[in-house]
Amino acid sequence: MLDDDKIPMSAWEPHYFGRFALPLPEKSKVVADYEQIGKKIELVSKNASVDLKKFVAQKTEDLKKGNARGTASRYEKTVRLDNGSVVLVSRLEEFYTLNAYFASNKNTVYYVMVKTLSVKDIPGAIEIMRKLSNAIYFRTPQQSPPHGGFALEEGYTTLPNDKYLEKIYLGAQIYGQQGTYITLLTKTIRRAEQSLLQRFDNRDYDSSINDLASTGRITTLRKDSRTLAGIRGEEVAVKTKSGGKTYYAFQFEYAGTPNSNTRPYIAIELGTHEEGSNFKSDKEALAWWDRLLQGFKPLE
Repeated sequence: MLDDDKIPMSAWEPHYFGRFALPLPEKSKVVADYEQIGKKIELVSKNASVDLKKFVAQKTEDLKKGNARGTASRYEKTVRLDNGSVVLVSRLEEFYTLNAYFASNKNTVYYVMVKTLSVKDIPGAIEIMRKLSNAIYFRTPQQSPPHGGFALEEGYTTLPNDKYLEKIYLGAQIYGQQGTYITLLTKTIRRAEQSLLQRFDNRDYDSSINDLASTGRITTLRKDSRTLAGIRGEEVAVKTKSGGKTYYAFQFEYAGTPNSNTRPYIAIELGTHEEGSNFKSDKEALAWWDRLLQGFKPLE
């Protein structure tokens, strides 16, 4: 049993990523990327009343000069959306780029870039930008998005869950376990790939397990099917010892339902840095992992 005095459950706080919840210990350092409409949606300001005009003016100037970051295209026009949101259209030969700045209902600004569009793609892409602009709302980080919402950094969208490609990737350095990190990946898939257990049995290891295997002998602590919040997936947990240190690689994976954003591909991983784990035993490490997974759940 994990020592509750070390990291008590009350010291964990809620986090929301896309269409899922994953509580983490307080003070953990979390970095996440959010993709919807198949593109990254990035929080760039919490002061739209000041920054939005500045962002648009600077990006327009950079596009006119041909030195905007991420594209060599040049400014063509500005499309103004509802609630002050703006899309800048630029062009390089026959291909177009959209740089969009979206203002939420509570003064935050999000940025999206869409590249390599043909002229016939522009009207449809602008319409998607308009829908996204009208669907972005503010939320505090510990506040769950409403039913059907897709959580962003300090926000959420209300776009339908069956229209667009979605993806979440997060990395978290865990407070109180400085040798330990957590990752979460969810993404829409077109078809399911070989399962985690199949890959493991074939020694087609993912990077975290492969890193341990390359040091020599690994010990398998768990290898079986596992259900989280009604999602039937697979789990592998291994360890190795090297230089007097213990290293762990734990994985949970759901292969995903094709074309579903509520049951996408899901991969949760616990790994250890070069300094190794500071768990006192395998039992403690597995208990901590179980606690983490028990908090994971879909939001709908």
